[in-house]
Amino acid sequence: MCRARKRRSRAYKRKRVRKRVRSHNGAYKGRWCDSSWELAFIMYHLDHGISIRRNTKGFLYTYYGKKHLFYPYFLVNCSYVEIKGKLDRKNKAKIRQFPEQITVITRKEIQRYLTYAREKHGNNFWKLLKTGNRPQYCGIQQKEEMQPTS
Repeated sequence: MCRARKRRSRAYKRKRVRKRVRSHNGAYKGRWCDSSWELAFIMYHLDHGISIRRNTKGFLYTYYGKKHLFYPYFLVNCSYVEIKGKLDRKNKAKIRQFPEQITVITRKEIQRYLTYAREKHGNNFWKLLKTGNRPQYCGIQQKEEMQPTS
């Protein structure tokens, strides 16, 4: 392979790696969603009359000697729920050190909620999100305002 072609090939690979996936976020019926997975989860629970709200309470955990705050996504019937596509080491540490009962929804488990949302609202169900500024009640606060729960 000639040098020019190798350079183009390497540049192309770098460009592909840097490509970002657009995440859909916005409000649905007054509840903020950071992804289509969260939206599908909220749609299912609201449509079935199950109590669901955003968690605003932070929990301390330690990862490689540093303290961090962890905000599970939702409270469903007074039980914490976290949605994760993949559980890496850091996420496993969060879950392992969580002081209360938590349910983790993985890529495999979220499929039932996505199927429900697609069947009920169509393939582009994420277009129901109202975009705008993220509301304050989402649990994401400024560093100096964070009040961890021990």
